[in-house]
Amino acid sequence: MIKLITLADIRTYKQISSNLNAIKIDSEINEAQEFDLRPFMGDEFYLALLDDFSASPSLQLYDDLFNGCTYTYGGHTYQHDGIKAMLCYYAFSRYLNNSNTNATAFGTVIKQNDDSEPVSEKTLSRLVGQAISGAKIFENRVYDYLVRNPTLYPLFKCSIDNKKTGGLRVSAVRKDKI
Repeated sequence: MIKLITLADIRTYKQISSNLNAIKIDSEINEAQEFDLRPFMGDEFYLALLDDFSASPSLQLYDDLFNGCTYTYGGHTYQHDGIKAMLCYYAFSRYLNNSNTNATAFGTVIKQNDDSEPVSEKTLSRLVGQAISGAKIFENRVYDYLVRNPTLYPLFKCSIDNKKTGGLRVSAVRKDKI
């Protein structure tokens, strides 16, 4: 899978130990892309972003969307921080949620040693909530940018339609007679 952000990118927004191995956070980056970004963008638009990101030279079409920019709409100036900032916060929230546990051959364990003590569930929940809240703020700014620039990003229409309807709806479940 193409990773749109790295541990170094996350470190520009949040403090993470310099001892953390990038491989440790790769799964959280993948999950943030698949479970947070992809539904927001819609499949077609998301895949177009990945193609543009991996092209050489990179980000010819989606640079302003990915890295953020200042733009004018309705005579007012706005600024958004881009998909990169949004992804960094989503990946960080996922990292926090999993940071003090390890899946081992003998089950899931909490890491402990003599020099430290895990934070309480309440504190961890607050930190995860703050990171998700930050990601949502960046997401809303990106959304506004996309809606205000529909001719630049015509592939975003499918995601707007999903937001209008709330995605897939089940109105009834029918049991057939056997």
